[in-house]
Amino acid sequence: MPEMKIEKNAECVSSEPAISYILHEKGGKLKLPVSGTFELTAGCNFHCGMCYIHTACDKVGNSGELTAKQWLEIGRQARDAGMVFLLLTGGEPLLRKDFPEIYEGLKALGLIISINTNGYFLDGETAALFEKNPPSRLNVSLYGATDETYRRVCGVPAFTRVSENIKRMKDMGIPVRINCSITPENCRELEKTEAFISSLNLPSKATTYMYPPMRTEQGQFGKNSFRLSPEQAAFYRVRRSELHYGREEFCKRCNGLLSVIKSNEKEAPPTFPEPQPMLCRAGKSSFWLNWRGEMSACGVMCRENVSVIEKGFSEAWETVWKEAEKIRLPLKCSTCRYRHFCNVCAAVCYCETGGFETPAQYICELSEKTAYYARQRLKQLSAQKKTGKDKTDSVGGENSED
Repeated sequence: MPEMKIEKNAECVSSEPAISYILHEKGGKLKLPVSGTFELTAGCNFHCGMCYIHTACDKVGNSGELTAKQWLEIGRQARDAGMVFLLLTGGEPLLRKDFPEIYEGLKALGLIISINTNGYFLDGETAALFEKNPPSRLNVSLYGATDETYRRVCGVPAFTRVSENIKRMKDMGIPVRINCSITPENCRELEKTEAFISSLNLPSKATTYMYPPMRTEQGQFGKNSFRLSPEQAAFYRVRRSELHYGREEFCKRCNGLLSVIKSNEKEAPPTFPEPQPMLCRAGKSSFWLNWRGEMSACGVMCRENVSVIEKGFSEAWETVWKEAEKIRLPLKCSTCRYRHFCNVCAAVCYCETGGFETPAQYICELSEKTAYYARQRLKQLSAQKKTGKDKTDSVGGENSED
């Protein structure tokens, strides 16, 4: 099931090229910034309520944004320090008028570049740019399967345009991955959205978890008014897995998930003398640079921002990885029976609780309910074989679309 890591890092290992995995493993040991994210702007033509950055800077060209010349110089310093992989993101990075200059300049450095985009501008001059000089991958966010759903989620009825642009990129031979955020505004269209993705035969990733938008002016720890409840998030997490993988693979994954939980319940919980360090690559072999040129280990957590303009890349990176090494996850999470598929990470703990010592209650409930709905769906599918009738459980006994 997606987001359910039955084995440690299994999803990560299987979904990326071997060379990337190897370089990150070696980079982590050597404390090298193998991959980075350049957040070119916080401006966007969409107004998604769950966004953790957009309200920080509503307009592209804000006086605080770095210039193309500055981004290229930072790219050169990062490459010389060990960066191989670079993600360009925003906001909506394609909104910048100087995006071609930044993109082509960074590619000329020999970097392997992927791009996060909402897909709205993948036509005209941008399409011509990518046809001539394609990125290694486009990660296109998909917010539904109709213009009306896009209007509810993003404020713009853009599905028709975005879907045409996705097909255009695919026809050009550019690798595309679809990223889906499942929210109260689009969850009722999940089946239709998955059918559209399936018709494209493109890789996809979906999440039902939305971080509290701590980088916005309205950010509050543990609060996001535009996300599902933990129980709803668990229900749609399981439902999406069935739609995405098909029932045979879904059942296999559910059985694997439940067997791991059962095994964890029977065995004595592992004992750790102290809380464990972060398991992800943030601050070990990767970094995030926001639109002001401030570096952090993670763009969501953004605690130890260090100005690359003032300090230089190497000093900023050294400061970030030293701070990341100090972070420890809640001790309780290390012994939890749901630990092998829980979404907990340092960024989640920070955004949900304001620190790293306390487990995030939202994630605890999400993990527990995920196991519950996986178990319930297996029972329903088993009963279906006997009766020939199909039924999908609803959230809390209520209409799952409410």
